[in-house]
Amino acid sequence: MLRAIELPYLALNPGASYRGLHDSIVNYLGNERPQMLLCLHEESAVAIAHGYAKATGRMMGVVLHSNVG
Repeated sequence: MLRAIELPYLALNPGASYRGLHDSIVNYLGNERPQMLLCLHEESAVAIAHGYAKATGRMMGVVLHSNVG
C-alpha cells in the first residue's frame, strides 16, 4: 500500500507501538520506496515532512506514536 501511493520517504521516531510496520518496511521492502528517515523526536519528523512538501510539492509520510512516552 505504501508503494501504491508512491511515498518516497517516511519520517519516523521508532517505537514498539508500530514494530510490525517498521519490520515490514525494513525486511520486506528493503527500506526502499519508501525509505525510512529516523528522527529523534516526533516534532522533527513532522517538520521534515512539512519542509519536504513545501520544497518539492510532493507529499511525504510520517509515522507517529499513539502512546505517551
